[in-house]
Amino acid sequence: MVTPGYFETFGIRVIRGRSFKEQDNAASVRIAMVNEDFVRRYLPGVDPLAQQITVDQLIPGSRATGLR
Repeated sequence: MVTPGYFETFGIRVIRGRSFKEQDNAASVRIAMVNEDFVRRYLPGVDPLAQQITVDQLIPGSRATGLR
């Protein structure tokens, strides 16, 4: 998990979508940041901002179980 400003602190550009906000917390709608490699591998030819990713558990090292 990261806090707002994480990407800016490390000089990571957000190409599409948005970075994390103060309003993003445990009670908020879940969001995810993915990199270009993820998009090329799992979402070829579709708009990544219009997709949903489902996971069974949020455990470091676990894999996404479904893409819709």
